[in-house]
Amino acid sequence: MRLISHFVLRVGLNGLILWVLPQFLAGFTVNREWQMFAGAALVLALVHGLLRPILKLISFPFLILTLGLFNIVINFVLLLVAEHLTSAITIADFQTRLIASFIIGIINSVI
Repeated sequence: MRLISHFVLRVGLNGLILWVLPQFLAGFTVNREWQMFAGAALVLALVHGLLRPILKLISFPFLILTLGLFNIVINFVLLLVAEHLTSAITIADFQTRLIASFIIGIINSVI
């Protein structure tokens, strides 16, 4: 039961992130139709919930060498994967993706 509530919280928080980020980052757009928006939040939560632990395990030596800064690269890749899995998220350029991945990574690591 705790796992389900944790996942629902993660989806809700990712939905909130997807709602707020386009207002602050000009190149970050999200389709606001509720089906597309909910699907994007779900995809982002699944990517962070399933792929992040695997990528952190694989890149553990880099995480140690960079004192955790490699997490930014991991979050960048996760956002790139989520963008390719859903058509609701569109990111214009490298800088916007980097800033968005940094923000999403920080918020998702709190959960």
